[in-house]
Amino acid sequence: MYKISDVTIAGGGIYGCLAAISAAREGARVTLIEPGTFLGNEITAKLRPWINLKGYENINEDVKSIFLNGKSCSCENGVSKAEVPLLIGQIKKNLLKSLLENHITVLFMSEIVGVIAKGKSAAGVLIGTKNGLKVIWTKTIIDATENRRTARFCGADLKVYSKKIIVRRSIEYFKVTNPDSLHMCIPEELGIYENIIELHQGANKKDQYFVEFAMQFDISDGTFSEQLHMEIEARHKTMLLAEYLKNTYTFKDAFLMQTSAQLYMPQIFNFESASYTGSNSIELENCSNLFVFRKKGLLSSKPDCDELMEAYNIAKDIGKTAAIKSLKQEEPVVNGNYMILTGNAENILDTSLLKEDEHEKLGITLFSFDVSRVRNIPETGSYDIVVGGGGTSGAPAAIASASMGAKVALIENFYGLGGTKTVGGVKAYYHGYRGGFNTIIDQQVVSIGQKITTNADYTHIESKMMAYMYDMKNSNISVYLGTKAVGTVMQDNYIKGIIIANSDGLSMINCKIVVDATGDGDIAALAGAYYSYGAPRDGIVQTFNHNGYVKGTFLDLGVIDTRRMTDVVRGICVGHEMGDSYDFCPLLTVRESRRIEGDYELNIADILMENKFQDVISIAMTDCDPHGINASWIARLGYLPLRTGEKPTSIPYRICLPKGIEGLLITAK
Repeated sequence: MYKISDVTIAGGGIYGCLAAISAAREGARVTLIEPGTFLGNEITAKLRPWINLKGYENINEDVKSIFLNGKSCSCENGVSKAEVPLLIGQIKKNLLKSLLENHITVLFMSEIVGVIAKGKSAAGVLIGTKNGLKVIWTKTIIDATENRRTARFCGADLKVYSKKIIVRRSIEYFKVTNPDSLHMCIPEELGIYENIIELHQGANKKDQYFVEFAMQFDISDGTFSEQLHMEIEARHKTMLLAEYLKNTYTFKDAFLMQTSAQLYMPQIFNFESASYTGSNSIELENCSNLFVFRKKGLLSSKPDCDELMEAYNIAKDIGKTAAIKSLKQEEPVVNGNYMILTGNAENILDTSLLKEDEHEKLGITLFSFDVSRVRNIPETGSYDIVVGGGGTSGAPAAIASASMGAKVALIENFYGLGGTKTVGGVKAYYHGYRGGFNTIIDQQVVSIGQKITTNADYTHIESKMMAYMYDMKNSNISVYLGTKAVGTVMQDNYIKGIIIANSDGLSMINCKIVVDATGDGDIAALAGAYYSYGAPRDGIVQTFNHNGYVKGTFLDLGVIDTRRMTDVVRGICVGHEMGDSYDFCPLLTVRESRRIEGDYELNIADILMENKFQDVISIAMTDCDPHGINASWIARLGYLPLRTGEKPTSIPYRICLPKGIEGLLITAK
């Protein structure tokens, strides 16, 4: 018996979460789909933890419990009279807790890339995940995405509001010397809109401040590539601003903690024509059960308590409307042919080709769908090398490839480079070989850090992300942030490209060589490579960690199977439960995942005997530091020298060559 969603919410921003809660309280089975690993993006991902107090007396207990943690607006740190500071980590935790308490299924790290339809009615959604394409069947859909992307997939008649857009970004500082004013004038050459920055006091300490600033960009079609250009350009302007601030009295001793993961952008698209079903929602003429927020769908750049209550009431109305409609509607029949609407093409979905994911134990049934069945996927570029994953192995792989003259593209699921060392928060080395590329990047990190913050060393997260970003720009590498690989383009056993998913939907990148640096062997698995998982005796893998920005690491939180959506979501939920109220990192640091079978398999004898190889390409340097149950025979016999000194290990090129697949290299764990 399939479990079909009554109401599916696209987007885990403030409006999306509140609409989901409303629909669930009406008795609907609700699914919320979020591309990231946390919720409330207008505040959390945009790094905007403050709210104007106007209308504070009108907010209800629901709003107060989520955003103010059920407390009054008073603050021991001396909050300004105009606004109250918020705790980003607590908002992430509260939003997820509220959804789970209302029995809402939350699918993190999932991107809606198409709508399943029959006639003028939506029947499901096609989502891109790290483990390929999935189908969810649903009775109604609420589009709570920032730029109405689900409506665009259904052919909504949209136009760009304006040819110029003002976007906002924030920098978080500690140890700020008492500012004379919450507004500072800055030089025109920094490229900041109106040459003004605003300061907002943080909730964590008296000397914590968030610097908010705006930038203006030209915009033509509002596509993801255009937005990505703004994201990357804004990061470079942020560094120029941080360098300037470092030389002012107020910030000379300040520590730069982090910057916004994503830009705050206003609503880009407006409807040319639509059917208005009420004061708060738009119901498309060509998709009668898709609801879109009529006015905003996201918080404004200057939110206050009145606006929070307005968002609550609007979302409550739309959630209730969608739930009531869904409960009167029959479930879609998972049989026959449907259309897949992707905005640029229509494809036929033959339901007989769907495969139920029996291992997924979620509130709804997931079906796997072969990406090769999707036709007319637009090509977004052609390269010599595509690197999947911009982490501790992917970013160096891209930089090294470009240094040899290759035309390179790099795709990264998160909105920052560096992986475990940055978005994962594992800042320092645990043993490790410090020479070669590591020395070069560490020197760059220190050099950047000395210009923008106090106490700069090689562990500074923002400096490391920007060191990689500078190298990408200098090497003419095309960087696709906020993008995941969801499929491969195969010609017999040769990989010819990858299928990617982002807010524009599906697109194709053609290439000669693919480097899988996802850390979980996702691309290799999608290409059909052979792999093993866990210990040979019992399949057990090592544990995962979750890290905070201030309070450090939560070690050994359990084990997760990264091949399963159920486990990925569970791991993220555990990370939220343990996470610091101040804030915590978006990436779970998973020690063990797929082990792709290469032309050579490194074994314990190679490590203990320090064997050398003629085709060595790297040196690993660590002690034996297992986390979890030691199930192997050599461990049970007591032959593993636990934490007794470093073992230099030669890494041969052959282990990077997956058996049976040509044109693919494997790096990362």
